[in-house]
Amino acid sequence: MKKNIEDILDFIHKNFDETKVTINRFKENLVYVDIDCLSEENKELAIIISDESVGFSTIEKISVTFEDQFGLYNEFLRDFEQAKARLMEIKSKGIYVPPVK
Repeated sequence: MKKNIEDILDFIHKNFDETKVTINRFKENLVYVDIDCLSEENKELAIIISDESVGFSTIEKISVTFEDQFGLYNEFLRDFEQAKARLMEIKSKGIYVPPVK
């Protein structure tokens, strides 16, 4: 399943400016990615990628602790192709709108 993580990371590298992307490999099967691609100046897209799903949320660009950010993901997609499509939708619109629960 690590292939799913590397596939999403490769997709991000190909579709987003590398100067706007921060990748943190928390564990072998858990990666956090922040992408400065939103139209709101004080927010950026936060992504958590595991073997099983991809989660999306927004975070403030100001410095916050890991504990403040953990658990803030609004959406998880188990279909990695769907996650890629979601990333491109967010990139094209410049905004992340969480799904209504």
